Amino acid sequence: MYLHEEYASNYPRSISVLERCRREIPQFNKIATNIKMPTGETATLESLLYGPLARVTKMTLVINDLLKHTPEVHTDYQVMKMLHSHSNEFLQKQTFEAPRERTKSFKSRKRYLLKESYLVEWNDGERRLRHVLLWNDVIICAAEKSTRTVFNQEKQKGQYECKWCIPLTEISLSAFDQSEGEPQVKLTGAEDLRKLKKEISMIKTQVRRTSGQRNFKKNANKHKKALQELEAHMVMASPNLPFHLYHQHGKTYTLLMSSDYERIEWNEAISRAKRECTFTPSLTSFHLEKIMAKCKRSRKVNAIGSFLLKDDEESVSGILKVIVKKATGLKEPKSLCCAIEVDSYGMYSLMARTSPMEASLEPEWEKDFDLEVDGARSIRIICYEIINGKSEFYDRGFTTLPKAKQMKDKSEDFVVKMEKIEITISAKYTCATKTLKRVQSRKKLGVFGVRLQQVVAREQFEIPHIVSLCIQEVEERGLEETGIYRISGSSGDVTKLKNAFENHHRSCESIMKQTDIHAVAGLMKLYFRELPEPLFTNILYTKLVDALTLTDQETKSSTMRSLVDKLPEANRSTVFAIFNHIKRVSEKQSSNKMSLQNMATVFGPTLLGPALSKSASNDPLQSIVGMSDVMSQVGILSYLLEHCY
Repeated sequence: MYLHEEYASNYPRSISVLERCRREIPQFNKIATNIKMPTGETATLESLLYGPLARVTKMTLVINDLLKHTPEVHTDYQVMKMLHSHSNEFLQKQTFEAPRERTKSFKSRKRYLLKESYLVEWNDGERRLRHVLLWNDVIICAAEKSTRTVFNQEKQKGQYECKWCIPLTEISLSAFDQSEGEPQVKLTGAEDLRKLKKEISMIKTQVRRTSGQRNFKKNANKHKKALQELEAHMVMASPNLPFHLYHQHGKTYTLLMSSDYERIEWNEAISRAKRECTFTPSLTSFHLEKIMAKCKRSRKVNAIGSFLLKDDEESVSGILKVIVKKATGLKEPKSLCCAIEVDSYGMYSLMARTSPMEASLEPEWEKDFDLEVDGARSIRIICYEIINGKSEFYDRGFTTLPKAKQMKDKSEDFVVKMEKIEITISAKYTCATKTLKRVQSRKKLGVFGVRLQQVVAREQFEIPHIVSLCIQEVEERGLEETGIYRISGSSGDVTKLKNAFENHHRSCESIMKQTDIHAVAGLMKLYFRELPEPLFTNILYTKLVDALTLTDQETKSSTMRSLVDKLPEANRSTVFAIFNHIKRVSEKQSSNKMSLQNMATVFGPTLLGPALSKSASNDPLQSIVGMSDVMSQVGILSYLLEHCY
């Protein structure tokens, strides 16, 4: 450090001499402006002279990171602490800045912000909320020091600290040979997310009930604060898709995102910035402090908070029927397919995917999907090109949905404008109170809407034939299909299959084998949803809800088992067939991303949910009651799968 102190004391004088030589000797100025490095890049003489001081800054940051992860009892801890103290003291004495590049392209090297967002970092086995900033030469991951919620737009006094900072020239989107292994990320269960949504629903209902009262303003501020806290929890819990950044020195950084659309956005932004970045910046602690100060002035980077605080009338909850019609604007024939993402209170997830079309200048899918949505306000569409049997990203775009009242029970057309093409879609909304139909079919020899015992007696099978065929087909073709039972199949394909079974078509099985597997999975869910009585029966449902609240685990398990044993024989046989199928699907969760908990979330309301009465649909508290019922249905099925069978 003594040598660096001597070097630093001579540094201002050397820079002064350099500036004088530049002015007086044109040939020297030309050489000092463009010095070719062994790496092929160019640098100025000023930046080379500053190099030793920049290395002290880098060393100080490295030691600081080592101290955070080194126990105080370690033999090297005190040595590192002393070295960190000396180097930090040295840097604080320096009053000069890193030199600016003096090449003709300096303006293009001026630092400017390209993209920023609040993201979740997976670090040391935990989720941590970060403010990630992509500049034209560096990517910075920062955390707020303040204890206030980061989404509070009224108290913008939080201070940021840099967690890591990497020049774009030193980072890659693909792993190096020496890169660390990618960490195993713990995914957030669907039930946990549903609990958060239930809390949101309760608070929003309280806001509606207290509007117009004397102390409304006071309560409104209280509810706003509660929603902001829930917002932070939603942002932390929702993202499950890993996005890896690899440092050339071997370190792997993992950010979590909620949708593929978001990952594509960041991938494109970083790739574009890397292509345009031709130099490695020298960042001192002084520069990092200036950048962190800019973070403080630029707080509004996510719109999730505003989503939660908006009125429910602006969002869509229930069944959203989306028809993906056609694409226009292609300059040459391409084989394309589309993925549909819909948000839930600002957090997006994949909901449906079209089948690939044969290469065409104007692909026409005309595929319709019934999407179960909650708090949706916009639709994203990702377009993929099929090349040699593989899907490669081609284009993307989004559209904002109209208010629920404007879309209710009528179709709206949209044109999603993308960078290369335009895609035409239509959407129709049906409110949540109309989505679960438990109506007895008038068609005595039908399959849908007919009592399960009646179907089994007629077909002379242990379980309905349609259920057996769906289970068999999914286990043959869909066990490794991502999002099986969660991603919607084409409602047109589901209707085609339904009509085939309703009319007792001889080729039902062959039609099923030619149909997209997500439509087959959707057919089975539709069958159970349209039973005039839920599979677990209305009588036993309330008893199962009561049993779920028991605290003694042995009593709880035995009570649950005894209640299932009281089901009619046909229902009980069907329940066991479904349980075995669900477990076989969840065994492949590493491929299909459908754990037991996720399967319980999908099937709970379908197998246990009773129909809503007409009076209940007009009850202002129905949103709370309905959400509470759904939580119970998911909890019952989850407990039976994990602890009883």
